[in-house]
Amino acid sequence: MSENPPPSGSDPYGQGGDAQPDGPQPPTNPYGQQPPPPPNPYGQQPPPPPNPYGQQPPPPPNPYGQQPPPPPNPYGQQPPPPPNPYGQQPPPPPNPYGQQPPPPPNPYGQQPPPPPNPYGQQPPPPPNPYGQQPPPPPNPYGQQPPPPPNPYGQQPPPPHPYGQQPPPNDPYGQPYPQAGGDDAPTDAVSITSFVLGVLCCTGPIGLVLGFIGLSRTKDGKRKGRWAAITGLVLSAIGTVALIVVVILAAAGVSWLDENVITPANAEAGQCVNITEDEETVVFLKRDCADDHEGEIVGTVEVTDENLDVIRSTMAAYCAKVVDPGTLLKVTTDPDVQLKAVTEHPDDPETGDHLVCYVQGEGLTGSLS
Repeated sequence: MSENPPPSGSDPYGQGGDAQPDGPQPPTNPYGQQPPPPPNPYGQQPPPPPNPYGQQPPPPPNPYGQQPPPPPNPYGQQPPPPPNPYGQQPPPPPNPYGQQPPPPPNPYGQQPPPPPNPYGQQPPPPPNPYGQQPPPPPNPYGQQPPPPPNPYGQQPPPPHPYGQQPPPNDPYGQPYPQAGGDDAPTDAVSITSFVLGVLCCTGPIGLVLGFIGLSRTKDGKRKGRWAAITGLVLSAIGTVALIVVVILAAAGVSWLDENVITPANAEAGQCVNITEDEETVVFLKRDCADDHEGEIVGTVEVTDENLDVIRSTMAAYCAKVVDPGTLLKVTTDPDVQLKAVTEHPDDPETGDHLVCYVQGEGLTGSLS
């Protein structure tokens, strides 16, 4: 026997038509059914007055095109908002100013187009007020003549340490005078060497300046090389002569010291040759074995005790100084004569030396 299903809408559990199915039910409104809104206390609002300016034009289309529909609500469909408790709001009042009238026409008429941009395309630069520069004027002095030939012959130019360099030019296009030409200065050092070589006793200085002048006039850098060479030769000769003179002078001084006898270094027994010049007497030492003109027989120093006697008669005072045996020979030999001399023969002074000597001709041997 088959069972028929319960009719649609019948309670399957037998609990009547209000029975609820199993499972959670949506919550009921805690506040229950909302009452309808109260009637408007002001009554039915009259419709808004018509727009005095006519129907407003439709809004302009969206400049960005039709907007895409908003994305679906991630929280599901929201319930509709609750009804307005104050009822339906009246539409906004119409614009009291309505549609704005168009702007009045320009009282000055149509404005001219704006001037072009002052900073737009720049005009081309003005032409050069001076135009193309003319070529430089010709040399007011004309073509310079070539320099005269070098009287000393063509000097070879020195090699340049940095290779061949072009000769520099002056502002008029002519090359500057090269070394060795007529415009080269005369070397003053070479001229000075020549002058000192001619003078006496300046040979060494002229010799040094001559070598310096040779270096300064090398390769024709300066004129006056002839003066440097001549001064070098003359200075060399003068230097040699000066050296000879100095050597002879030194030798002569040494010879005089050894052979000239003065009152200060005279000794008894020295044979001499005598040279008399008025009041000056010069004794030259000689060997007693050779012929000689005189011999010193005694010496004494002038003091305060014997000063007056020596001043009165120097030869008489020699009798007290000379050895008696020698004095006897002198006085008995008619060919010799006893004489005396001091550093100051006219007026002897204290500290002078009295020299007693005999003088004769053809003397040989010593008297003492």
